[in-house]
Amino acid sequence: DLEFGGAQLWQEFGLGDFKLPPQKAIDYLNKRGTRWEEINGLTHTNLRETLADGLTNGESFDQLADRVRAVFNEAGDSRAETIALTETNTAVNAGRFEGLVESGIEQKGWLSANLENSRPAHQQAGKDYAEGIPVGDDFLIGGERMKHPGDPDASAGNTINCKCHLIALGQKTLTAPNPKLLAWQDFQSARK
Repeated sequence: DLEFGGAQLWQEFGLGDFKLPPQKAIDYLNKRGTRWEEINGLTHTNLRETLADGLTNGESFDQLADRVRAVFNEAGDSRAETIALTETNTAVNAGRFEGLVESGIEQKGWLSANLENSRPAHQQAGKDYAEGIPVGDDFLIGGERMKHPGDPDASAGNTINCKCHLIALGQKTLTAPNPKLLAWQDFQSARK
């Protein structure tokens, strides 16, 4: 997904083939490893709390086992989709950022998903950065600096379940319209 994001951006601007240097992928995985540990930490905290409640209530072994199953089912079922979406979007946007840096395109923008449950700060970013900012500058999203949507250095509050998209804004001409970029342009036209 990391290389795909960069390749996607390069294709949008007719820049040829994008190849992500292996060290960039290694660095990215090392950053994400910390976040994955937080997922395990949350599961551990939930287990500890529910077992403490059960023990305080004098529950039987079978009741305690049911509590453990409930935590793992919740972690496996309801969180799996959110984790998969978050990790995929984070990787694609990180790849798009790397592709943007390598391309020489000087401006980037924030495309908010603008869904009913989109974060207000992310919707505002779509408006604030409609004209773009220099690639080397950070977006300011709800008081937090981010290189791109899903920035691995950003807080969970700004990245989990985010569906926003990093776009390139520049003087180069698209060879084939990207549906997400067209949606962005339609959004900009509607705002005016």
